Amino acid sequence: MLDARRHTPRVVDCRKSVADAGIPLIARYWETDMRNLVIGMRRLMSDDSGQDLLEYALLVALIALVAVVAVTDSGKAVNSIFSKVATELQNAAQAAGA
Repeated sequence: MLDARRHTPRVVDCRKSVADAGIPLIARYWETDMRNLVIGMRRLMSDDSGQDLLEYALLVALIALVAVVAVTDSGKAVNSIFSKVATELQNAAQAAGA
């Protein structure tokens, strides 16, 4: 740590204060890590900045799915109509030639 008055490093023995509290050093580090983890998870759960982007992506995916289904179905319907027209033209040509 730096002493603000002298701007010189000052050595602090953390083990002494932890030992005085009766808590092993590794338990203090674990407690600090868990506290930081819980604080980070709370921040993550309350942060909704990416939520709009996800909603837009889902909306685009749904629109794309509907478009693919609509184009596929209409393509099949148009193919069926042209097949019927071709069959009728062939029948008319055979009737006219016979």
